[in-house]
Amino acid sequence: MLKGLRWRLTALFLLAGFGLILLVSGGAYGLVSYYFQATTDLALQRKMALGLSTLGYELPAELAAADRAWSASRPTVAVPTSSEHEDGETHESSDDEGGSRNYYDTDLAPIYLVALDRAGRLVSLPGTTLTAPSDIPAAQAALAAGTDWRTVVFNGTRFRLLTYRLDEGRALQAGRALADQDQILSQLLLGLLGVGLASLLALGLGSWWLAGRSLGPAQQAWARQ
Repeated sequence: MLKGLRWRLTALFLLAGFGLILLVSGGAYGLVSYYFQATTDLALQRKMALGLSTLGYELPAELAAADRAWSASRPTVAVPTSSEHEDGETHESSDDEGGSRNYYDTDLAPIYLVALDRAGRLVSLPGTTLTAPSDIPAAQAALAAGTDWRTVVFNGTRFRLLTYRLDEGRALQAGRALADQDQILSQLLLGLLGVGLASLLALGLGSWWLAGRSLGPAQQAWARQ
């Protein structure tokens, strides 16, 4: 009878520990996944703002706000520029005579811009490429609604896309491949599973010992009777 009770106590302890492990592991995975999506979406908005500015379009309010948030929170690396002085020597400087700076933002490097017409054909515009994947339904949705967010799959790779309407017949689409993020999330998931299984094994042994220790006085009383 007491042995059956020990098994039930062990199962109860193990179930409580499993719930805690699941909560912590799921929370860690969810936080990393949310961070990736939030930073990716902000970077897409920043790239879209740069693209629209290059083409001479006024920024929508949400893009202007995202552009300010990006500039305020993300560090940039100054790219030195060469300038020749009166002494004939060439000097490198990150500031030009007007005080402006040239920056290269590594977080925006994986993001590309493509321009599409209503039929889904790629259009050559300054700052855009003709060799990156594009999504016609996203462009058509943006032409109808003004903007469109979606995640699509091209050749087995997930892409996050942000599309804005340029005019009645063209749309600008910013995209980023999520292969690197998916790889990190997969590795994180495998690591969490490994830690979770090891923790469950240790928890099972500890629960069995703890249940036996809890039932020790009852076992002794039963033996005396």
